[in-house]
Amino acid sequence: MARRLGSAQNAECSIDSIAQSWAVLSAAVPTRFADRAMDAVRSHLVQRGSQTLLLLAPPFDQSFQDPGYIKGYPRACARTGGSTRTPPRGW
Repeated sequence: MARRLGSAQNAECSIDSIAQSWAVLSAAVPTRFADRAMDAVRSHLVQRGSQTLLLLAPPFDQSFQDPGYIKGYPRACARTGGSTRTPPRGW
């Protein structure tokens, strides 16, 4: 059964920063829900050690869900939403 992207029940993309951010930015939810959304972002998407803010987690890798082009990016890129920044590499 396909679940919505960003659903906590998904093995991939169980949290999506777009949904979390929109809940706060739009002021469409009560403050207690906005606070929970931002707590989830801090807990699951902010990686302080590498100074990275993920757009979603865990990344799309083997899911049957079709989120579009982001699924085609290599795993390291998909973790950051397919941006041009990839993890640092030794030269």
